[in-house]
Amino acid sequence: MPPKFHPWRRFLARLMDYLIFGNLFVFVCFYFYPVTFVNYFNFTNIFSCIAIISFLWIFFESIIIYFFRNTLGKFLFRIDLSFNDKKEWTYFNCLKRSFLVWFLGIGMGIPILNLLAMMIAYRRLLKNNITIWDEKLNITISFKKFGVIRIVCAATIILILYLALDNDVICRWREMQHIIKRLPASLSQFYI
Repeated sequence: MPPKFHPWRRFLARLMDYLIFGNLFVFVCFYFYPVTFVNYFNFTNIFSCIAIISFLWIFFESIIIYFFRNTLGKFLFRIDLSFNDKKEWTYFNCLKRSFLVWFLGIGMGIPILNLLAMMIAYRRLLKNNITIWDEKLNITISFKKFGVIRIVCAATIILILYLALDNDVICRWREMQHIIKRLPASLSQFYI
């Protein structure tokens, strides 16, 4: 009998949410602050960008969960959150859950710490059938039936989002570096 807590569905739903938010974040940064963002976002700072995106997602996820009771990733993977006491469905509790997931579940997006936090959370979920953040906030996670078509759609969307983020970042980074190099010497010194 398959487990009732589906850790991989939860992981992939969160990955999809991060990819959607990451794509939006990169698009907004490139659109409004192209030179500043390109100078900061290079391959040595990619890990800090991931940490920043995961931190900012805390606030957006809390708002989305508070108003819609689900994120797009959780909706697609048919995962439902519910507080065991209806009175506890507040923005503050949604924010607290998102913060606990960020801190205890993904290790604040910091490399190595991220991997360790996810391994510890995974092992705890396998052992206790509940994550520490859901237990602390008295949250029940339920899973609806998940068919083959939905699996294929979810995998395709995740792949497209990942490729879009990767391609968009690399192409725009190269494009902006090319533009910066063509600036007059007096201006380019501020951007390179």
